[in-house]
Amino acid sequence: MIKIVIFLGIFANYIAYENFYSTFTFLLVFFISRLSINIFLNGNIKQDRETEKDLSLWIFSLFFLLTGLIELLIINYGSQQVVGPDASLFYKYASDPTWDLRSIVYENTTGYSFEEISGFKEDFIPILVWNKVYNLVQNIGFPPGRYIGLSINTLFIVWTSFLGLSILRSIKDLNNKETEKFYKILFCANGIFWMYGAIFIREAIIIFIITLLLKIWIDWIQKNSFFNLIKLGIISITYYIVSPYLRGGYSTLLGAFILSFIIVELFKNFHYKKINLIQIVFLLIILVLGVINFDLFNDAYNFFIERFETYNRISGASSEYGSIGLAVLNMPFFIRIFFSIFYLLFMPIPIWSFIENNNLSMYHIFKSSFAIFNYLTIPFLIIVLKNSLFHIKRIDKTKLFLIVLYILTTFSIGITSLENRHYGNFSIIYLLLISYFSWGTISLRNEYKRVLSYLFIFLFILYFVYVVLKFKSIILMLIFLAIPLFISLFIKKENSRF
Repeated sequence: MIKIVIFLGIFANYIAYENFYSTFTFLLVFFISRLSINIFLNGNIKQDRETEKDLSLWIFSLFFLLTGLIELLIINYGSQQVVGPDASLFYKYASDPTWDLRSIVYENTTGYSFEEISGFKEDFIPILVWNKVYNLVQNIGFPPGRYIGLSINTLFIVWTSFLGLSILRSIKDLNNKETEKFYKILFCANGIFWMYGAIFIREAIIIFIITLLLKIWIDWIQKNSFFNLIKLGIISITYYIVSPYLRGGYSTLLGAFILSFIIVELFKNFHYKKINLIQIVFLLIILVLGVINFDLFNDAYNFFIERFETYNRISGASSEYGSIGLAVLNMPFFIRIFFSIFYLLFMPIPIWSFIENNNLSMYHIFKSSFAIFNYLTIPFLIIVLKNSLFHIKRIDKTKLFLIVLYILTTFSIGITSLENRHYGNFSIIYLLLISYFSWGTISLRNEYKRVLSYLFIFLFILYFVYVVLKFKSIILMLIFLAIPLFISLFIKKENSRF
C-alpha cells in the first residue's frame, strides 16, 4: 500500500511541477527526519526505532501525495479557492527573496482597523523559517514552489510525532508495543495534521513548539529534579517570549500549563496528605511572581476579552447565514463557554460550503476529515475519562495533568477563536489521552462500539435539526429520515437470512 502511495505521489508531483525537484526535496527532508530519530529517543540509543521509522515513512508518503494533488488543484482553480487566503499570503511572503528580519507586513482586512489586524507580525517565526529555507534552496538552483515550504511543514509534523511518542514511552501505563501501534494509527489518521502538512499554514511549527513545551512539563512532573526544573524554566520563558510571534494570545496559554500543574499537586497533596520541599519552593515562586506581577493577571483577563471580541467580529463577518458557529458566537459570553466547547468536540462537517458555493476547498475537506476523526475517537476519550473518574484515587500525576490541561486548552480556544484549526494545535494532548484506551481488552472494545452507536444517533439528530432549520426543505428532511429506515430494513433482512 505504501509503495502505491509513493508512486502516486511522484506521479502527481511530476504532473504539477513538470520536474522532479519536489520529489528530491521531500526525499532529502525524509532522510533528515530519519537522521534525527536518535535525538527523540528517551535516553536509550539502543531503543527500538521501528515506530519512528514507520511514522516518518507514512507521514512523508501521505503528505507528499497530498501536496502534489493540491498543487494540481491550485493550477486549475487558484490558490484562494483551494487553500484559502491564509495559505496564499503565507506562501507569498515566505517565498519573497526581499523579505528580511526587519520586515513587518500589514494586511488590511475589510471593515477592521490596523490596530485590530496586525497582519503577519504574529506569524513572524514561521515566515522566518520558511523564508530562510527558500533562500537557501533557491540559491542552490531549485525553482520556487510550495513544495519547499510544505516539505518543512511535513518535517515539523514528523518531529511532533516523535516528541509525542517520546512522551508516551515515558508514561508507565502507555509504554508498550500495542499502545505505540494505536498511537501511530491515531496520529497518521488525524485530518488536522494532513492540513498542517499539506497546506501552507503556520500550525505545523506551532504544534511542534507546543508539544516540546508539553514534553518538558511532563518530564518535570515525572521527576522533580533540579535539572528538569532548569529545563522547564528555560523552555517556558522562551515560549512566553516567542509565542506572540507565532499566534496572538498564545503567551497566556502558558498559564494553562501552570494551573494544570498546581491542580495536580494540590490533588495529590490532598490525597496523600503530605507536601515535599520542592513543591513548597515551586509554589512560593509562583506566589511571589503573582504578587509582584499582580497587574499581569488583570492584563491577561483584558487581553482575553479583547481577543474574544475581535474574533467574534471577524468570525461573524465571515460566517454564512445559518452557521452553527455564528449562532454560538452570538450567545452571551458565559453561555458560550459551554456551547463553544461542545461545538469544538462535535464540530460540524462543513459540507454545506461545497453545496452552496460549488467550490473545491481542500481547507474545508481537511476540516471535514478532522471532524470525522473526532466522531470516531471521542468514544475513546469518554471511556478514558469515565474510568479515570471511577478510579480517581489511583490516577497518576501525568494522566491527571493531561486531563486538566486538555480541559483548560479546549476551554481557552472555545472562548476566544472557536476555530477547529486552533483547537487542533493541542491535538497531541488529545491523542495521548485516548492512547490510554486499551484496544486489546474485549470489554472496552464492546463499550467503544456501544458509545459510538449512541454518538452516531446523537449526531444524526443534530444534523437533522440543522438541515430542517437551515434549508427548510421537505425533500432533504425525507432523505434524512430515509437513511435510518433503509439501514434498519437492511439489518432486519440480513438477520432473517442468518
